Amino acid sequence: MEENNEWFVGEAESDNGRIVTRGRMFRTAPDTSAYKMRVEIVWQYKPDMTAMPLPDETIRMDDTMNVLCDAMEKDGLALLTAIHIGGGHAVFVYYTRNIDSFSARLDSTLGKYPVLPIRIGAAFDESWSEYKEMLKRFSIH
Repeated sequence: MEENNEWFVGEAESDNGRIVTRGRMFRTAPDTSAYKMRVEIVWQYKPDMTAMPLPDETIRMDDTMNVLCDAMEKDGLALLTAIHIGGGHAVFVYYTRNIDSFSARLDSTLGKYPVLPIRIGAAFDESWSEYKEMLKRFSIH
């Protein structure tokens, strides 16, 4: 899906400090009706003075999540749509075709790593409301 990638970066303030969002814009819109489940992977980290992750944690998080993204997107099982970082946690937002397959692939991919400081949640989001709200928040249409 690399040829379909365009990303923006935006910042917002929250009660926990600055939040940096990296959001995906699709040149060719995916068939959102096929990706009805939103999955959020929340990576807890010890923040620096600006509420961002320390350099070593940033490298660990980036390396791990890049491997996961490659695994999820290689055959279109899931699409990474956003990464929100700040306030002691990073949230990786995916939309997936099949939550059971996503879960199995997540386990097989991340099972190769030492225990990671993550929580995972999923919700039905057929209309991609979280994604649309993110675009609206940053005035991207």
